[in-house]
Amino acid sequence: NTDQKNNLFVYLFNNHLPRGFFVNDYVIIKDEIERIKTINNKEFDPGKTAIVEAEIPQQVNKPDSSYSRWVDFTPNLSKFEVYTDKQALFVISEVDYPPGWKYYLDGTLKDDIYKTDHAIQSVVVPEGKHTVELRFEPDSFTQDLRLSYASVSIIYILIIISLIIENRNKILSMINKK
Repeated sequence: NTDQKNNLFVYLFNNHLPRGFFVNDYVIIKDEIERIKTINNKEFDPGKTAIVEAEIPQQVNKPDSSYSRWVDFTPNLSKFEVYTDKQALFVISEVDYPPGWKYYLDGTLKDDIYKTDHAIQSVVVPEGKHTVELRFEPDSFTQDLRLSYASVSIIYILIIISLIIENRNKILSMINKK
């Protein structure tokens, strides 16, 4: 589409990376300016190399054989079926937000999510076939939800108690009639 009057053009970009993919290796660049310069360098290929801010403690290898299939997505979930023949780094195109995102490997919560390419996330996946889930589950939401349930319960209990106190004479007379 074009808007020639305002000199605006819309282009369709077909060479995008998938939502989740394995990379061959990673480099550590702690300085944010250097990360941005590297990402903007035309020689940088984010489909092959990931940029992380800190050392990854697990061994990460270049897989000879790997695949990923995106199987479910909601605003709070990205779920993948993945396979790799070696323990490898799996990059997920989801904005890094440490207080909220949780990483599950085959249903088990894992702690290791790495900020990658300055804004997205990656996780280490062991060799074999696995289910990788990234769920948005901020601790504050769960705590606030519990607090809300407790508050509503207390309000209902207070209403019931006040109704019993207010109508105790009627309740006592009904009991005495029996």
